[in-house]
Amino acid sequence: MGLNGMETVHPSLSKSSVRVGTYLAKEDERSSPALHMLEAYLLGNLLTPESPGCLSAKALLSGGTELWGRNIAGVNPMAVQIDKGTVTLNDDQLNAVKLFKHKFPIAVVDSAYGAGKTLCMAAMAEEAAANKEFIMIIAVQNSAVDVIGAKIWEMKSPHIRPVRYVSERVIRDTNRFTLYDMATLMENFHETHQDLLGSEERMLFQEFATSRQRLREFAFTGTDPETVRAEHKELLLLERCAAKRIKKLVQIFLRLYEPNVLLCTVASALNMATPVGLFSSLHDRWTTVLVDEASMLPEAILVALLAQYKDARFIHVGDSKQLPPYVGIQSMPRVVELCSKSALEVANKQRNIPTCTIQTVYRPHAEMMTLDSEVFYNNELTSGTPPENRMTVLQRLGMPNQDIPVAFIDIPNFSTRSATRSHKNEEEARAVLALVKFLLAKDFRKEDIAVICLYKDQKLLCDQMLAETGVPVGTVDSAQGTEKMIVILCTTRTEAGSPSNMSFFTDPRRLNVALSRAREGLFITGSASCLRNMKTWDKIMSWCDAHRIVVPAQFFSEATNPNPAN
Repeated sequence: MGLNGMETVHPSLSKSSVRVGTYLAKEDERSSPALHMLEAYLLGNLLTPESPGCLSAKALLSGGTELWGRNIAGVNPMAVQIDKGTVTLNDDQLNAVKLFKHKFPIAVVDSAYGAGKTLCMAAMAEEAAANKEFIMIIAVQNSAVDVIGAKIWEMKSPHIRPVRYVSERVIRDTNRFTLYDMATLMENFHETHQDLLGSEERMLFQEFATSRQRLREFAFTGTDPETVRAEHKELLLLERCAAKRIKKLVQIFLRLYEPNVLLCTVASALNMATPVGLFSSLHDRWTTVLVDEASMLPEAILVALLAQYKDARFIHVGDSKQLPPYVGIQSMPRVVELCSKSALEVANKQRNIPTCTIQTVYRPHAEMMTLDSEVFYNNELTSGTPPENRMTVLQRLGMPNQDIPVAFIDIPNFSTRSATRSHKNEEEARAVLALVKFLLAKDFRKEDIAVICLYKDQKLLCDQMLAETGVPVGTVDSAQGTEKMIVILCTTRTEAGSPSNMSFFTDPRRLNVALSRAREGLFITGSASCLRNMKTWDKIMSWCDAHRIVVPAQFFSEATNPNPAN
């Protein structure tokens, strides 16, 4: 496989030059598109000496750089209004907001899963907007951006005027709904802001709205939605090289709508600020950049962001114990190591970037949390949710240990390996189907349940077998940032391979994501005897054995598992 590369040197970063580089592989559906944008990216031309971006790059890459923030008085207790009512920030969350208010050029909030980091970021955005700052909120994945957009929507802040940019590449991208969607706001602008528009401007926006509606009608009346004619392309809100009239409309919209919070992906943030980008005239407007799911941000992309938004301060929020960047190639370990180095991991290793942790988690049942805390977090997590608020599974089912809503279902049958080196296990898939039907019979809804597979071939098999149930089946990569009442984790594999081939299966960050998606019930299926002899899994199985939760598949059936209330 051919690899492209980028490497640049900037003498101002340190006395001995610091090299910044990444090596790129073929893109697949999980690869970060931002990695492919870094080819021939001339960071040295953008990093201005002594700018906040340059200082942050020094601290990140070479260490030994002292970062200064402003002195602040103690932070008073804070409460945030959301749909569920008023939420008071806990001490960890309050410390995160305090770190934000110090205004260091770069800072890190290392937050465990389900610890309310989205709430913290929304509070930070509110704080900055109230002080008339301009905030950009970015993440590698659109799903993560949408989650924080929803939280900001719940706050109904009088200070925040948000806009959500979603990249448009083909016509079908115009048929969507996201909160604060810029395209939708622009299509309605001639009506919602007609008092601010001149007659010519109002006519331009009205023509834009009419043309976009015709564009959607063209796309969804049997014509290939992938087709983009020249006149269609001129109507798309492209990150780069958008039509002149679109750029003009965007500039008018931004001037009159005056958004102070922009939500977009990392790739869009890099693309739109280039000389041919949609927001090329606004690259120096943003004073604060909040990066969500920062563990998934590659080091090289962070440096590119620091260069592109050199006058902004950066706050990175994420969980260093969860998934690193994905680069779309596993057959070349050295390439994977270079490309997938997380910006959060690099920042934590330097130890000179201001950091705080959030370790009170609210998602799982308190006893379920002890598994993740013991195996992945050095027993440092605490539960913020009373056990009585997570009792649905324990009340409806007879569990192996009636104090813990976790079960390991032993499936000793052999798995098979495909030509793609993936694995599948038909016996496990049948056991999962039986378990899902059992849960549905106990009055759980299909929306309450998710199946997560460690292997793609097993996901495809479970997709087929569970189609009639409507229960979603996903991979670990797609599960990060999500949660369900009940999660069924398929381990599938029944034999150990060589250490180089096992890194994917035993990666503690991947397993941490898989085991931390559930709120009230976790069911793990696999070969107990096999997993007890594998790295990382041996610790998980020790916990399962100690809590007496390993059972055969027949344990969860109407014949052997009546409702504990009966």
